[in-house]
Amino acid sequence: MKTLFVSSVSDAAGKNMLIAGLGQKLITDKYKIGFLKPLANKPLRHERTLTDEDVLFFHKLFNLEEHISNLSSVVVSDELYKEIISGKTRIDLADKISHTLKKFSKDKDVLLVKGLGRFYRGSGFGLSELNLIKDCNWQTVLIDGYRAGRFSLPLDLIDGFIMAKKVLGNLLIGIVFNYVPEHQIDYLKDKILPFLKNEHKIDVLGIIPTSAKLRAVSIKEIKDVLQGELLCGSDKQENIIEDLCLSTMNMENDLRLFNQAKCNAVIVSGDRVEIQLAALETRTECLILTGKLYPPDIVLSKAEENNIPVMVIRDTSLQTQEKIERLRKHFGLYTLSKIEQGMKIIQKNVNIKSLYKKLELQSI
Repeated sequence: MKTLFVSSVSDAAGKNMLIAGLGQKLITDKYKIGFLKPLANKPLRHERTLTDEDVLFFHKLFNLEEHISNLSSVVVSDELYKEIISGKTRIDLADKISHTLKKFSKDKDVLLVKGLGRFYRGSGFGLSELNLIKDCNWQTVLIDGYRAGRFSLPLDLIDGFIMAKKVLGNLLIGIVFNYVPEHQIDYLKDKILPFLKNEHKIDVLGIIPTSAKLRAVSIKEIKDVLQGELLCGSDKQENIIEDLCLSTMNMENDLRLFNQAKCNAVIVSGDRVEIQLAALETRTECLILTGKLYPPDIVLSKAEENNIPVMVIRDTSLQTQEKIERLRKHFGLYTLSKIEQGMKIIQKNVNIKSLYKKLELQSI
């Protein structure tokens, strides 16, 4: 059985999307695959089993036969975390992972293992991600993304990959750049890739351009994650929201903001009726009211007249915006609208033939 460890230099880099795309290609090429997330940090209870959001997502996506309890070694619940830091519980993570791996060795061709990102993760359990990779001798692919606000592909992005190569050596078989703006792609190919290859022996397996569609989420996904209440427009739940605007609480500024081409949903405090009515006269496709404050009938009547969904959220406007932004970066159980598109992007922009060769798999 071949094992591929997929991790990242920083958080929210695109690990799930990369695993989904690679896994689907392996399945298409008739390989039997498994999935493992050794340290499961997104606890979720499913059918009386404490599991993990990513575990459940990949269990369903890859149609895996194993019980979900076998796809992680330790689920880090709040209760377990408290017991560990209080000294009441000690976990031999290496032993648990070894026990879990034995369940995969019989009938799988490739085991895809998801790391948490950042090599120090897991240290609180006595086994860092770095130790795990080296102790298990796992071939590793790292992904990281361009971050808005940084200068064009700055050294801190490259430094993470270079440091990883120094500590992993030949176990690092390739890297992937994600969320790359179109105007940076040529610079990456012409300057950064040769530098990494020639100076540091780092192979770049893929450059994934930024995609507005992959940042989009459906109204239903927003509602489910934020535990919102949809007051009208339930037939529009599958509509896709590509960008959102947060009200500035100033009517003049808000009108300019709401009429922008990229603004198709508005987040506004539930007590600002005049701004809500103004938003309903613009191109907005969803009105998200915060503070668990319900709108008066005049707002609902206008929304129903214009066929615009109105949602009420408990959080403040700023909290709502932050949660939706995290959701837009998310790729998994709560963002089903992205899955097919994301897997196509991976298979188009990652050199899977080269990866197969490094894993000594036959390319089909």
